[in-house]
Amino acid sequence: GGAGDQVRARKLDIRMRGGEVFEMQEVVHDGTVIFSELFSEQERRLLKKELKEQTLLFSIRDNFEVVVRTVWQEAAKDRLFKLRQGHTAVLLHDVGGACANGWCWGKLVRPLFNRGFSVVMLEWPGFGNSRY
Repeated sequence: GGAGDQVRARKLDIRMRGGEVFEMQEVVHDGTVIFSELFSEQERRLLKKELKEQTLLFSIRDNFEVVVRTVWQEAAKDRLFKLRQGHTAVLLHDVGGACANGWCWGKLVRPLFNRGFSVVMLEWPGFGNSRY
């Protein structure tokens, strides 16, 4: 490539699925998505200020990691193990097709937040940055 070409660093998550079977998935950092051309400056400001990401770990037969991104209204913040106040919109992605990670609903965060909703975007195990 030429001197003006950009090199994009990629982070890959490689896991053994069993035996000689491995799974490889690109890990996309939230900052990469937030600063993409998808979002306006107003949306970026809201996401940079309010977006929180958590990874929930649990075991049934296998171990699961579920990534949950939240934007809480002020009345709903810091209510761990207590009933959160106000309305909450839980946005779930498809398990195939073009809407297969939690960011597919990203454009709805600001309009919902501006209408008084807290927003939760969940990534099912095996999609986006969630793992199983």
